[in-house]
Amino acid sequence: MKESPKISVIIPVYKVEPFLRQCLDSVVNQVYRNLEIIVIDDGSPDNCGMICDEYAARDDRIQVIHKENGGLCAARNDGIFRATGEWLTFADSDDWLDLEYFEKMVNCLTNDIGDIVCSQGIIKEDSLKRIKLYVFESPTQIEGKKDKNYFFNKILVTNTKDGYPIGAGSVWDKFYRRTFICREELLFDTSSKAWEDLWFNLQAFKKARKVTVTAIVGYHYRMVPGSITNSFNPNRPQINYDFICKAHSLLREQDGMVSNSLNARAICLIILSFDLCYLHPANTKSSREITKEIKEMKKWHHYKEAIWSNNNQFLGKKQIVFKYALRLPWIWPLKLLYYVNKMLKKVG
Repeated sequence: MKESPKISVIIPVYKVEPFLRQCLDSVVNQVYRNLEIIVIDDGSPDNCGMICDEYAARDDRIQVIHKENGGLCAARNDGIFRATGEWLTFADSDDWLDLEYFEKMVNCLTNDIGDIVCSQGIIKEDSLKRIKLYVFESPTQIEGKKDKNYFFNKILVTNTKDGYPIGAGSVWDKFYRRTFICREELLFDTSSKAWEDLWFNLQAFKKARKVTVTAIVGYHYRMVPGSITNSFNPNRPQINYDFICKAHSLLREQDGMVSNSLNARAICLIILSFDLCYLHPANTKSSREITKEIKEMKKWHHYKEAIWSNNNQFLGKKQIVFKYALRLPWIWPLKLLYYVNKMLKKVG
C-alpha cells in the first residue's frame, strides 16, 4: 500500500489577529496528521508573530518564518521554497478548514490524478452572515488542449450564485504536486498588485499534465469587509488592464472560446474599475477629469477589442448592456447605468 503523502500547508500571516487562532487550530487539529505547516509572519505589526511562535512551540510540524513585510506573493513564494511535502496547498490566515478536509483529499492525492487537484469551499460573508457554496463542476479530469480551454474559461469567467461571483481562480481550494511546481518554476508574481491567484493558476493549468476536480468540500473562505480587494485604488484601471495583457500573452495560442472568455473578463474588469476607482466615493477628481480618463481607458487595445466584440457568450444581461453603453461616444449613459444598478442592489 502506498504511503500517505506529506502535505505542505503554506499560510501567509498579516494583520489577522482576530482570526488567526481559528485558522491554525483548524489546520493543526486535522484528522490527517502527515502535514508540514509553514507559517510566514509577513512583518505583521500586531501579535500575529507571537501567536505563530506559540503554536510552533506546541507542534513540531509547524515552521514559522518571520520576515519584513513583502506582500502576499513573496510570502507564498517563501513557503514554496521551504516546502518538502509531496503536495502543496495554501490557506489564508483569516479562513478555516473542516477537520476532516485533508483526510478526504488524501484519498484523491494517492491516485494518479495528475499535477493539480481541485476541491470546493464555503464562502462566509461576515457582513450578511450568509454561507455560500463555492462551486466547481465535479468530479472530472482535465487533459489535453480542449479540456484545458474549458478550464481556462472557468478561471477567467465568474458566475453568480446567491449574489456572489464565483470562479475557479483561487489557490486555497487546490492542491499542487510539488515536483510539478519546482519543475515548471511556478511562483507568484511579486510585481502583481491584484489577481495573483488567477495569474498563478492560468500558468499552472497551462503547464499541468492532468487536473482532477473533486466534489470534496472543506475550506471556509471569509469575506472581510473593507479589504484591499474592495477598497478605492486610483491605479485600479491600470492594474486590471495589466492582468488582461498578461493573460492575452499567455493564452494567445488557445482557441476562440478562450478569447471570448478573456473579452468577458475584460468587460468585468472595466466595470470593476468604475467600482473601485472612477465612480468610487473616495475619488476626489472632477467629473471632467474622470470622463477624460474613462474615454482614454476605452481606447486601450484589449479593452477596445472586448468592447467591440460581437460575442456575448460569457456575459450576463447587465454586463451586455454596460458593454454596449461603452460603445457610445458619451460617458453619461455609463454613469447613469452604474448608479441605477447600485441603487437597485441596495433596494434588493
